[in-house]
Amino acid sequence: MLISFIYFVYVFINKYIKDKKTKQAIEIYTQIFGKLIIALLLGISIFLMIEYFKSEEKITNHKHFKNIIIESNLNSQIDEVDNFIKQKEEVGKTVYILDCSAAIYMIPLDRYNKNYDMFNLGNFGGNGNKGIIEDIKQKQDAIFLILQEKYINNWQHPIEITNYVKENYKKVDQVAIFDAYEKTE
Repeated sequence: MLISFIYFVYVFINKYIKDKKTKQAIEIYTQIFGKLIIALLLGISIFLMIEYFKSEEKITNHKHFKNIIIESNLNSQIDEVDNFIKQKEEVGKTVYILDCSAAIYMIPLDRYNKNYDMFNLGNFGGNGNKGIIEDIKQKQDAIFLILQEKYINNWQHPIEITNYVKENYKKVDQVAIFDAYEKTE
């Protein structure tokens, strides 16, 4: 916008101002004004970046995320979900997150669940949603985390799969932004 304004002034000067000295004075003031605005905006940007990076509560120490700035609420969600996963593993359960954000929680744990950590339509191979539903049916001692209904799913979320789990499994717990479902015998 600033560049557009400067260009507009330049065109205006060349078209309507005929006196050479007046034209020269306006061009000089416009150049000085433009440079001052750019310097001011640059200074504000640098100040805001320094303040942002000084904010200790946004720095995480999660494995593979060390020193990456993450909002504190996401940082605590990662802690909560990862602790839940570890607790369930101690009693022989495997936790799968049926959401596109799964990798955020699995990377610090050094886990990779094929077809589940990039939970988007088009990532499931030739059998698509039906193949994943069949895979879910075969899993023993599994817990599935599904984004709570008060949150909006990604536009590529395979709703057919999460609906299957909600309809055929029992909600047994809640962790962070997820509801936990488990097969009941």
